[in-house]
Amino acid sequence: MRGRTPEGHRPDAESRGSWAVRRCGLLHLPWRLLVVAAVGVWLAALAAAGPTAAAPVEPDDPAQEETQQAQEEPSPQEEATDSQAEETPSPEPEPTQEPDEAEPTDEPTQETDEVEPQEEPAPVAPAPVQTAPPAVNQELSGCGELAEEGALDEEAQDEETPVPLIEDVPAVFSQVGVEAAWEVSRGTDVVVAVVSSGVDASNPHLEGAVVPGADLMSGGDGTVDEDGQGTAVAGLIASRPVEDSGLVGVARESLIMPVRVFSGTSEAVVEEGRGPQAWRTAQGIRWAADNGAQVVVVPQALEDDAPELAEAVAYAAQEGALVVASGGQAEQGEPDSGQGGAQGSSATSTPAGTGGASPGAGDGDQDTDTTEEPRYPAAYEEALGVTALDADAAVSDAVVHGSHLDLAVPAQSVLTTFLGQGDCLVARNAPSASLATGYAAGVAALVVAAYPQEDPAEWGYRLTVTALRATPEQASPTVGWGVIAPYAALDFVNDGTALGPDNPRGARQAATPAQAWATPPVSDPGPARRASLARRAGTAGAVVLALGLVGSRIRSGNASGSRSALGGGGGSAPRL
Repeated sequence: MRGRTPEGHRPDAESRGSWAVRRCGLLHLPWRLLVVAAVGVWLAALAAAGPTAAAPVEPDDPAQEETQQAQEEPSPQEEATDSQAEETPSPEPEPTQEPDEAEPTDEPTQETDEVEPQEEPAPVAPAPVQTAPPAVNQELSGCGELAEEGALDEEAQDEETPVPLIEDVPAVFSQVGVEAAWEVSRGTDVVVAVVSSGVDASNPHLEGAVVPGADLMSGGDGTVDEDGQGTAVAGLIASRPVEDSGLVGVARESLIMPVRVFSGTSEAVVEEGRGPQAWRTAQGIRWAADNGAQVVVVPQALEDDAPELAEAVAYAAQEGALVVASGGQAEQGEPDSGQGGAQGSSATSTPAGTGGASPGAGDGDQDTDTTEEPRYPAAYEEALGVTALDADAAVSDAVVHGSHLDLAVPAQSVLTTFLGQGDCLVARNAPSASLATGYAAGVAALVVAAYPQEDPAEWGYRLTVTALRATPEQASPTVGWGVIAPYAALDFVNDGTALGPDNPRGARQAATPAQAWATPPVSDPGPARRASLARRAGTAGAVVLALGLVGSRIRSGNASGSRSALGGGGGSAPRL
């Protein structure tokens, strides 16, 4: 029977071990001590092999680093086990064990296996957030201040952002007499197709003015505009009045049909194949003609004469649509930053009145360097080619000159619509042929509304024959047939006698004012004859009057003599 202590407890481990050694020897150790020794040996071997099994990975996350440190630190249970193992005598010398923190217990070992570090995936860069509008047409580059201030951020779009409006009235109204033309026509319900970069219908001036169009770039109705040109041109034509804004379209009651045929005009966009191209422009013109457009405006000039483009313009004329196209912009170098002009400030101007007198006139002492190859579709017979004058209505070398021009319109520092943001003053640094084309298309809409029974050739003739020029029978490579005159075009009566461009109805062979004065005038003899008779009658009357006076005096003298003779004899009769 085993002995007990007075307290009734078993002897401690040291007493039992000494007693077992003394009593039974090494082979009679209790089985519990053998198990503890085996576990200690196994843990030591595991700790020695642990670092070579998997190299530790430094965690990037602080929370993960704290978890790893917690796993490496010994737990209270581990410390108790180590203490018990030290108190238990081993039958043979054991190898020196690693420090306590390097001897994890069974639990930490299992946890380490579960969170074994794996190869982390490469970090993914967050998607960029667009805080400004896309690159727009250079002529509209001065309209980005609102976006640069953060008004177009996604967070700001959720809030009510004030729309910039300008109270000034467009200068062209007084320069060409638009308000007088409104007394005759306002372009009511005339459909004007804008074959350009699309039209942003969210602009407040265009609410209710846009009809469904076409997007030949990505599908849709054409109301996406990444460049800004299409929206600006549409605003010149059909802007509706908005409170606190002086902007209104030339044909303020017309309708805009957007036809998107390019995404932009920058070099990068053109290299991607999304810039202006003749074949796509031709498709846009055909689509507009097939869908009821009466005026088709093409504000982007092209240098290549493509057969499909010529056929599209002729097709539109057959379908009853007048094509109004830009005469082109000249190369003027880099624009000044923040000025909103497509050209630099080096553009020079000369008076438009002299420029329309004869070919080559209006350039003064300058060489006609801007007289270049024709631009298309402006050069086609069925189209109207439009160029721009500067803010003073003078000829500028910022635009292309040539025989393809038909009309000129002042188009510098133009107030118009900018995407969906309201108003903007664009082309501040030089005149813009694209914007001049928009003005001309608006006047064409006025003519179409006033004379719906006429055809496109007659509409175009009204605009060219009434344009203001120095020499009626001659066009100029700088202004074409002259500066557009809206009221004169509406008031014109085509009797076939006007000098100027070819009359689609044919010219009538009638005497011109110069031929009427070829025969010297013959005076009327009536007044001279009547004056001669009057003189003769007066003379005869005077003679008769004189003779009457003379006779009267003679009779008066004779009577006086007779009375004297009778009184001289004394009053007695002579004796016999």
